[in-house]
Amino acid sequence: GLNARNQDVTNYLNWVALGKVYESAVPLKVQGAYESAGLAYNEAFRRNSKNPGIYMLMARLEVANGNLKQAKNYVFSAIQLKKDYLDAYFLLSQIEVADNNLKGAIDSVTAASIINPNDPSIFFQLGLLKYNAQDFKGAITALEKSISLSPEYANAKYFLGLSYEVTNEHE
Repeated sequence: GLNARNQDVTNYLNWVALGKVYESAVPLKVQGAYESAGLAYNEAFRRNSKNPGIYMLMARLEVANGNLKQAKNYVFSAIQLKKDYLDAYFLLSQIEVADNNLKGAIDSVTAASIINPNDPSIFFQLGLLKYNAQDFKGAITALEKSISLSPEYANAKYFLGLSYEVTNEHE
């Protein structure tokens, strides 16, 4: 990471590479890793402030450090720059789940399903979140959509079967 940065300090990607190296040490509680990753990402942002991916890197860093509120702020900033940024909606849903906000997670994945209505994994995730929120009718709708897009999706079939069982739709 340092070698990349030293080769060309004006290239934001070199700062991103350095930040990723430091970020990988954050979960290990390496002293100074969080701060160093933040400095590198801030420098990358300074050099390319229109790139929503840098906000996502900063959000992931905050998640790794347990700062869910700040992570959400960075995700929202990424979405402001790129309204159809699927990775941002997925990260937001994960943050919401970690923050015990299933409704927020469902809202985030619902937005992703509108952006990409042909991805069975999005509808599976939506169905799973609704199942966990005990919205079994909503889970059935999402899981049926997932299976209509990918008829062999075994996990979707499994949770669809569980949802049918809970709602007494045995046929």
